Amino acid sequence: MKFLRTVKDNAGRLFTPSTSDPWVTEIDRILYGHLVWIYNHAERTTEGFWGRSYLANGKLKDRHVFQLDQQCYPLLELAEFLESAALEPSQARRWGRIVDEILQVLLTRKAADKWVFQTCETPGDDPVSMQYHFSSNVLVWHTLRKLAPHAHTLGMTTPIHDWIGQIHVDTIEAFTTTYNNKPIFAYLCDLEGSFEIYHDANDLPSVFAPEWSFCSSDDPRWLNLFNFAFSSKNERAYFPEGEYHGLGSIHTTHPWPLGDAQEMIFARICGDKEQLEDAKERTLKKMQWDGGFAEANDEVTGEVRSKHWFSWPGSVIGAAFIEWSS
Repeated sequence: MKFLRTVKDNAGRLFTPSTSDPWVTEIDRILYGHLVWIYNHAERTTEGFWGRSYLANGKLKDRHVFQLDQQCYPLLELAEFLESAALEPSQARRWGRIVDEILQVLLTRKAADKWVFQTCETPGDDPVSMQYHFSSNVLVWHTLRKLAPHAHTLGMTTPIHDWIGQIHVDTIEAFTTTYNNKPIFAYLCDLEGSFEIYHDANDLPSVFAPEWSFCSSDDPRWLNLFNFAFSSKNERAYFPEGEYHGLGSIHTTHPWPLGDAQEMIFARICGDKEQLEDAKERTLKKMQWDGGFAEANDEVTGEVRSKHWFSWPGSVIGAAFIEWSS
């Protein structure tokens, strides 16, 4: 959806005058239609939360696993839709009630004495060793900030304006630790003094943290996190050898184009032109004949190792290239 909104915002230079309006109309139809699918058709679990995967008819495919990030994206999608479009008042209130219901589910996953929230799995569908996950909590904060201006329109009763500041302060405090005597944001924590230092290609909210104003781009905790992430010290997810090296995931142990996208975003935020060009080059070498990307590629040969067509990296990379060329 982010990719489609980016295309729409740049339609005047991406399409010829004769095709621009029809494409914008079609994109609007898809953006609205996906919200209809989420809020009117996507089944939720008996506990009230959205599942991690679905069949096309809206039936849950995986119904027993709570993923914190999967509760945020539908809310964020609705908030960003409302930035440039309107809903009928009755529909806005109906969807607003669902938003309230999801937020009440989140409260059941809140820590007893901090405004951070538990998850059972990472965004990569892998079980967590500790229940508090950094990038998912960054995403909760960002989502509520985007949603807050539309709370009245949606008729929401949850006092999210009161939550936002507390989530920001507590997330920073809960995940701040040290690694090799340097401050860093941890990947996971248990709120009892234990931390896991790791970073994964799936954890996009972490790299967007400065753009979202969660932290500054010169925050040493953020810089040290990504200097670790793109190094051999991140031994379970970074693959330093080979022409197609890069950040991947324990979920599929090879470099991911999504990891290259993160490295491009990081380098651009930091103003490192050499790292940006290197990451761009590796990204484009992994692009397939039709412009699509796989989930993971072999670090030596570039051969696809998982999912030949994986829309997520293509959407992230495509949106970035469009925005950076405007």
